[in-house]
Amino acid sequence: MNLAAKIEAILYASENPISVLFISEILGENKTNVSRELHKLVKAYNSRDTSLTITRIGKNYKIELKKEYNDVVVPVSQPEFSPSELEVITYIASREKCMKSDLRKRFGNRFQEPVDKFRKAHLIMVRHEGRAEIFSVTRRFYSYFGITPKEIEDALKPGEGRS
Repeated sequence: MNLAAKIEAILYASENPISVLFISEILGENKTNVSRELHKLVKAYNSRDTSLTITRIGKNYKIELKKEYNDVVVPVSQPEFSPSELEVITYIASREKCMKSDLRKRFGNRFQEPVDKFRKAHLIMVRHEGRAEIFSVTRRFYSYFGITPKEIEDALKPGEGRS
């Protein structure tokens, strides 16, 4: 097995985005060699007519379906997020400062599991202001859902959401 094929197999099998360092540790290979082969793989995926792509998410990588093929796979795929999970992330995205207490008031205790899932997927982040936890969406959120911050603002009615 060549190094590129091993890297591709790891990216395919990994549920979450994975770093070059972690791939090199798994394979017992030099990080520089892994990085070089990974970049060759990214170029190869981008140059061929395929439904898959290797996406960079921060310092991590993941094999994903290209957005234009999402409609094709709907009949055979499970939705990644439930309607109630989507409700939570929509609520967070519609606010500049979404505090944990706001989520608790709106969703009761059922917000925590979706928040954990979205943080693990790097779609939301949390920052601390004093004792308060403030949630916001990440850049990855916008690329993942194929929207812009302006589209969210335009979708909100005046006086709704952003506070």
